[in-house]
Amino acid sequence: MIVAKVIADAVNEPISLAEAYDHLRVDAVDSDGRPDDTLIESLIKSARMYCENFTGLSLAMKDYEVRLAAFTDTIELPHPPFISLLAGVTITDDVSDNAIDDDLYTIDDYTDQFAVLAPVTSWPTLSTGNTVRIRYRAGYGDESEAYAALPSPIKAAMLLVLGHLYANREASTQQAMITLPLGVESLLRFYRVRLGLA
Repeated sequence: MIVAKVIADAVNEPISLAEAYDHLRVDAVDSDGRPDDTLIESLIKSARMYCENFTGLSLAMKDYEVRLAAFTDTIELPHPPFISLLAGVTITDDVSDNAIDDDLYTIDDYTDQFAVLAPVTSWPTLSTGNTVRIRYRAGYGDESEAYAALPSPIKAAMLLVLGHLYANREASTQQAMITLPLGVESLLRFYRVRLGLA
């Protein structure tokens, strides 16, 4: 299984504060905003991360890096949907980077699953100590951007998680902790991609 490291985290969350207020039924208290803004923003991120962990998708646009000790026949880039390569495919020894000519490989990103890199004929041979580095952008955008919009069921699941986290935000309560609503996994299951044994 290929592991991708986040090198630039999401700048914008798929759920805005205004959408969160509507969903949580939080009213304005004064002209300076609402006292729970910081809390709600952190819960939005937590809800996104929960849904990302369950689905294997990148639900907000992020930049990733994959490093490989050797080329494989095909390379699947995790955390779809794939947007673009940032610096192509490079061979690096941590001192210098040598980009592989774009004409030597193809990118199949037709499906909603992993983007697949494959050589046109064969991958170059690596020297001792060299690694393959691939940097790419993946994730959903919003309706105003050229990228795929986040599917409504995923957004609904994120809002359910957000509502649950907001309602159960105290570290200890008199009531037993309630598990996440059943609808969350039902809404997300269709979009789940294969990650290792998941």
